[in-house]
This record gives sequence, structure tokens and C-alpha cells, in this order.
Amino acid sequence: MINSRSELNNCLLAEEKLYIADTGFFGRVKLRFTREYIYTIWRFVKALRHCEYHLNSGGAMHKVLLAFWRRKKNRLGSIMGIEIHENCFGEGLQIFHGNIVVNSLVRCGSGCRLHGMNCIGNKGGDDLRVPALGNDIELGVGACILGPVRIADGCVIGANAVVLKSAETEGSVLVGIPAEVRGAKDRS
Repeated sequence: MINSRSELNNCLLAEEKLYIADTGFFGRVKLRFTREYIYTIWRFVKALRHCEYHLNSGGAMHKVLLAFWRRKKNRLGSIMGIEIHENCFGEGLQIFHGNIVVNSLVRCGSGCRLHGMNCIGNKGGDDLRVPALGNDIELGVGACILGPVRIADGCVIGANAVVLKSAETEGSVLVGIPAEVRGAKDRS
């Protein structure tokens, strides 16, 4: 959770490098002018982080700024099909493509990578429990994590996998429907 201006700035600096690597001033102008998708995703993540800061800070001015940044985040999210609420992800969130839905109660550590068409949430119906994800989790295209599962640090969820059971071993690779552990992530 981002609770101070310095935490916000540190988070933004770290995440900006994931999206806009050393493009310089004119490179950023070009990305913005040509409406590159990666730049739009960066703007969404930036708005998300500002929302977190203002939500976690007190005062009337923070409430006004929260409304401003939330409107911006929601507008960008609706363009790309991304629904992520504040305080769900730690620092280092990297999004590659859109169509992502994350339940507002989900908590994920730092360094999460979402490749697109991902769903992280409850199973619906009466079961409203959600997943808890560790650090450095990577979700392939179309991967879903549903229900009260725990995913250990460094796990990789394969493309189109549907995770319904916990993976407590660090660095596990989960694939299939329903997903099962099929080995460990290559650490080379």
C-alpha cells in the first residue's frame, strides 16, 4: 500500500521503467502522440498508483484528488478493458494487454506480470472468497485464478490455465483446466 508521497514516487519511477524504457522526452511525446498501447497502459497504472496514494491518505483534498484520479483510471480502464481496484497489487505491476478483471479484495505481492485476458477473483454465487498471490507471479494469456487459493512466490500460471487449488511451492508452473503443478520455473 502506498501511504506517502515518497512511496508513490518510488513506485512510479520503478514501474515507469517497465513500460517506457529510456525513451527520453521526445520518445514519450511520440508514444503519447501516436497513442501507443503500452503508453496507455502506463497511464492506467500511473492513475492506479495515484488513486492508492490518495485513498490511503486522509483529508478533504485527498478525497477530491482521489475522485479525479479514479475517474482517469476508470476511463482508461474502460478503453482497454482493465478493471483493477486500488491496493490489489504491490510495486512492479506489469500489464502487457487488456481484458483484465481483478476482484477488489485480491492481494498480490510485488512484481506481478499480467499478459492479458486474465481474471482473478471469486467463484461467484455464495462463495465470495478470493485468491492471495505472492511476489513475482506471472499469468499467461487467458489465465484465471478463482476462489480462496494461495499462490506461492515466483509461480507461473500458463496460458488459459484455470487455477482452483492452491500452489504452495515456490516457483511452480501451473497449467491446464483445472490447473495442476507441472514442474518448476527455470531459474536460469
